[in-house]
Amino acid sequence: DKTSRPSQYNKVKPFSDKSNNLLNNNRINKNDSNENHNSDELIANLLESVKITDEERLQKVLARAGIASRRESEKVILDGRVVVNGVIVTELGTKVNARKDIIIVDGKRITLPDSKETYWIMLHKPRDTISTISDSSNRNTLSSLIPKAQELRLIPVRGLDRDATGLILLTNDIGWIHPLTHPSFRHKSRYNIVVKGLITELSLEAIRLGLQLPDTDIKLQPAAVSILDVDRPNNLTLLDITIEEAISNQLDLMVKAINCELISVKRTEFVSIRLKGLKRGMWKELSLTEIEQLKDSCKNAVKKYDIVVK
Repeated sequence: DKTSRPSQYNKVKPFSDKSNNLLNNNRINKNDSNENHNSDELIANLLESVKITDEERLQKVLARAGIASRRESEKVILDGRVVVNGVIVTELGTKVNARKDIIIVDGKRITLPDSKETYWIMLHKPRDTISTISDSSNRNTLSSLIPKAQELRLIPVRGLDRDATGLILLTNDIGWIHPLTHPSFRHKSRYNIVVKGLITELSLEAIRLGLQLPDTDIKLQPAAVSILDVDRPNNLTLLDITIEEAISNQLDLMVKAINCELISVKRTEFVSIRLKGLKRGMWKELSLTEIEQLKDSCKNAVKKYDIVVK
């Protein structure tokens, strides 16, 4: 959730020491297109979008190489900035062999990582760190925590606000970023959040049934929520909440809808990946099992929600 918190909230120390810890040397550990398509065809399309074949559309290859998103790569092609085997290419849909063809963008030959060079990393993001790899204002970024992030062309999956903490995934297997972030796949994220205000049972029930956001046509999906702790003297409540993230600033809007104020956010789970045991500022590579679970969640969503993969 991308919301900004006033700095004075960082001074609030509610709840027991154990609960407060919930609010608050790097090394990789290699661990262990048509609505009438049936589900099998849709899954095949999804798998096609993330595997390397002999010939692929040029914009796909550029996106894989980290030049830009697929849509932005189309603009790069149309602008005449791409040369394939010595010929300027401006036609969208041109197919290339990324392993054999010489592809140059803005005078520099692109390189494409093979499957042995793809990485999936989980990070426990601390406060005062922005969810990007680089920053022109020299603020703390994810690459300040993962030294080879730029070299490996890692991209964050579902960033967090600068003041938020918790789980962030990063990968250079970029064909999976869209399925893991687009709302149509309905992935769930779990958070520990502190709100200013004492939550009523009526408010909890409204969240569980699916909040209607005031002054909008937006009705959110039902969310699991429970109270972990209450600090009555400071009028603060610690909640555990699991949501399908559908809109920007969703947690902030949900909390405002029940007449409370969002103070702090910590993501503890995303899909099947849990933060548990990873200390703040530390990171590790996902296991093969964890990677397959993430990919399976995307494939299952295609079948369950009849998603059209383009």
